[in-house]
Amino acid sequence: EGDSDESRARQQYIVAMLILREFIQVTVPMQFALEYFMICEWRPAFNDSSCTASVEESRRALLPLFADLVVELLIFWVTCMLLRRGGFAPIAALRGLVATQLPHFMSMSLCAHAYFLAMMHSHAGMDMSFR
Repeated sequence: EGDSDESRARQQYIVAMLILREFIQVTVPMQFALEYFMICEWRPAFNDSSCTASVEESRRALLPLFADLVVELLIFWVTCMLLRRGGFAPIAALRGLVATQLPHFMSMSLCAHAYFLAMMHSHAGMDMSFR
């Protein structure tokens, strides 16, 4: 009994890490696409990657990202289906992880996001004056 409980706990841990990784691989390209789109629409002159590009070129630059997003969504779906077939509830596990660990996820996400946004501002031509 004790050995099977330990084995089940290890399986749950692996499923949690797998589904969380898949979730992140879907949400990160979505977040980047949204930010890039907003930068291109509002202040393209202050961003080195979009200041010389036309609107059409800026939107075309997002195509590989959207292709990646479609592939990641497909992988997420296949992973969920395989886990369900194996007797797990991956969406319930993801909901539980997000519900119980949301403050930690948000603080890590916001800090990492602020760091990379600052690097983009100082190294890629963004203007910190917001004028």
